[in-house]
Amino acid sequence: MKKNEKPDTMQREFYNLLADIETLMKDSETLTAKQFSDARAKLENKVASAKESMIEVGEDLGRHARKTATNANQRVHEEPWKAVGVAVVAGLLAGLLFARR
Repeated sequence: MKKNEKPDTMQREFYNLLADIETLMKDSETLTAKQFSDARAKLENKVASAKESMIEVGEDLGRHARKTATNANQRVHEEPWKAVGVAVVAGLLAGLLFARR
């Protein structure tokens, strides 16, 4: 699965889960015990699948954040004066923005 497909897939899974919950709530009064049990099992499977997707995305985000932090740390160590200059400029801009309010 491509990186860009994960959010779309997760969004679709989430909306499908909500639709199934709504259907179960609407039909709960007319379902037999067997039908209700089957619907509940189906819903539990979808919840488990959604949890797995969320865990996978969380792990991917964690890996990406660690990689970004490592790269930033490496660049700051390679060129510390550039990092100081960027920080000073960012501080000045923030100061100007806050001073105007």
